[in-house]
Amino acid sequence: MRTTWTCAVCVLAAVFPFATASAGLAAQAGDLRFAAGPENGTYSVIGEAIRDALRENAAGEEEAPDWTVDVLTTKGSLENIELLLDGRADLALVQADVFEGQTGPKRRQLVEDATYLFVLLEETLHIVHRTGIVGNTVSLRALADPRVARGNPGSGTRGTLDGLLTRFGYSSNGDEPADGDPAELLNDDVVDAACFVAAMPVAAVDELLGPTNYRLLSLERADIDAITSEFSGIYRAKTIAPDTYPHQDEVVRTVAVTAVLVARRDVPVDRVEALCSALLADVTGSESRLAAVNPALTYGDIEARTGSWTRTTDLVRHEGAIRAERQLSLWLRLRGSIPFQWIKLFATAVLVCCLLATAWFRPLRVRLMVRWSTHMIRLRRLLARAAPLRAPSAVLVMPLRIGSPLRGFLLNSESWKLVRIVCVLLLVWLAGAAFMYVFEADRNASFYSLEESLTSILVYLFSGLEDRAPQTIEGWAVSVLMLGAGIGLAAWLTGQFTAILIDVASRGGKAKLMSSRTRFSSSAGIPAPKTFSTICTTPSAAVR
Repeated sequence: MRTTWTCAVCVLAAVFPFATASAGLAAQAGDLRFAAGPENGTYSVIGEAIRDALRENAAGEEEAPDWTVDVLTTKGSLENIELLLDGRADLALVQADVFEGQTGPKRRQLVEDATYLFVLLEETLHIVHRTGIVGNTVSLRALADPRVARGNPGSGTRGTLDGLLTRFGYSSNGDEPADGDPAELLNDDVVDAACFVAAMPVAAVDELLGPTNYRLLSLERADIDAITSEFSGIYRAKTIAPDTYPHQDEVVRTVAVTAVLVARRDVPVDRVEALCSALLADVTGSESRLAAVNPALTYGDIEARTGSWTRTTDLVRHEGAIRAERQLSLWLRLRGSIPFQWIKLFATAVLVCCLLATAWFRPLRVRLMVRWSTHMIRLRRLLARAAPLRAPSAVLVMPLRIGSPLRGFLLNSESWKLVRIVCVLLLVWLAGAAFMYVFEADRNASFYSLEESLTSILVYLFSGLEDRAPQTIEGWAVSVLMLGAGIGLAAWLTGQFTAILIDVASRGGKAKLMSSRTRFSSSAGIPAPKTFSTICTTPSAAVR
């Protein structure tokens, strides 16, 4: 008997390394399991778009990988985290607040086993309530009521709201909220309000607001400030513009949370690199599947959100994502980066300042015109020497045709007045965008990038705050200055253009008057009248 057990142990010891090796090979050859979300939901559609982009990217390679992405249907972010920790999923798309809100052993396991790839999009909190209540806002404390549907257990909506209520000490007095689809619960009169955390526009909210018996509520400003200040890298203040949904006539103020693409640390680097390369090729291409799902899924937006979120998390980035981003062309990497946006802004400001200085100081203009005339003379001599070569006359004359209007522009003082107007307007615009980005980027979705900040300041100057109200005291101060500058610039521009038009009209009238006097005098035989300057410069007979 002892001999039999000894032989069995020896056989197991000999077979075990080969068995584990074959199991490892099987794991290597399997598909990547992507924990997405409910069927036909935003997460599932994004997962399918990434899977299709990977297939298309692999089709152009000589050696196509022997694995694909298997998109799993789940309840949402909470279940995705469980699948990721249990090893039943290799990739997952989760809301950042649900991810960062894990505590205790689960949090330690996440830090040890999970890595992040990209922050893909922002998901907005929608609060739909029956009509007939007083007021258009609701407090965070009120969302703890059992008559408010907070989503199914395991969903990101449930995780977001439960996490916020717990962190701020709000409880539901022992009564648990109803489980089930929030839209169905609201339509069946089980609840009075329903919450949705999803990328805009949300189809369920669109259907609910079609009839007039529901409406969107804003979150109270104090709650928005408390959430965004305590969790600045995770939540942003968000505004839902009017007419985003049916029968929505007012701006709705709420918060938005980022959705992060995460992966297990033990997923092979080459697989993650191939996946991220396919994702980046899609979002930087002209026909992007992901941009069709959500317009904010572009490389610049993804890079800006990823950079903002990584300042607040203790997770590491997967090496495959780093390698995939390095493979992008230098121009694509720079185009979406915040430092390059600052460089473009600074270079534009320097150019505008140089133009403004040239337009304001006449000696600089004179020097510029002398330089231009010198270069034009040299160009004419060069063309004269090239004439024997029988070059096409259109090619020879083209620089002169282009240069003559430009020379006329440089010699015209009225043109430089227009340059001054445009330069002042540009400087105010650039300065406002830079300051608002510094003060509002971490808390306001309307200023999360310099490009978005430029758009918002343009709205401030010529339209007003609209749905882009600032969220900080410094931002409010800059916005008031921008609104005042917009009014002042409008008045100044009107005055400048009016003065130019009057000046041009008066010069045209004087020229017509002098030409008519000359024609009359020549026809009557009377000497032409002398101008004041001619009289002053002509010596009189007495002096002679």
